[in-house]
Amino acid sequence: MSAADELRQAAARLREAAAGATPGPWEHVSTLPDGIRPRWILGPPVDPNDPYSAAEVLAVTGVMADALADVAEPDEIISDGDMDWIALVNPALAEPLAAWLDDTADHYEWLIDHGARAETALEQVSHGLAVARHINRGDL
Repeated sequence: MSAADELRQAAARLREAAAGATPGPWEHVSTLPDGIRPRWILGPPVDPNDPYSAAEVLAVTGVMADALADVAEPDEIISDGDMDWIALVNPALAEPLAAWLDDTADHYEWLIDHGARAETALEQVSHGLAVARHINRGDL
């Protein structure tokens, strides 16, 4: 598989994964009224004036509380830093990242087509290829 193929495969995987997820942006909220502690809010609030109105929050909170009750306290499973990261890297990021990977694949092919040595072309797309290989391994 060429470097361009790896980059395009990762772009396609990002788009496919994002299409099956709750659309972003996502938001992390540390507490809700009545002391309910969610892990994250998926998607925008139902009522834009009430950040706690997302129906998904209650569903995710309830499901996680039930599933984790016998394992550990929720705070031991996912840290605030983890929740901030999950909210930041949500499906809204998939298309711009996939487009960058596609552009990087095009650049690699352009370099090869215009006589660049393979080592030089790989060096120029090394960051994109590292991201693509991470995605293609399934480490997401």
